[in-house]
Amino acid sequence: ACFTKNISNHINKNFNLKIADSLGIKGAHRINAIFKIDNEGQVVDVRSRSAYPALKDEAIRVIKTLPKMIPGEHEGKKVNVPYSLPIIIQIAGKE
Repeated sequence: ACFTKNISNHINKNFNLKIADSLGIKGAHRINAIFKIDNEGQVVDVRSRSAYPALKDEAIRVIKTLPKMIPGEHEGKKVNVPYSLPIIIQIAGKE
């Protein structure tokens, strides 16, 4: 829970919502980010899916800025850990 909260805070601080404004989109939009934390704690194999390529690219950029982490362990060995993160952005319409 702490891990997810810290990653969410990082994304909230660093995601450029002006991209969505420039696309003229409104409402809630979901971006699925998929990445791995390798056995050295680096964020690798970052991928993303979204209906808008610019939002997909921004999600990849933000995930790649995550700091080095403590790698996962299984049976005493450091292992790669896959992670999937839904990013939901809410864009309010100008009225």
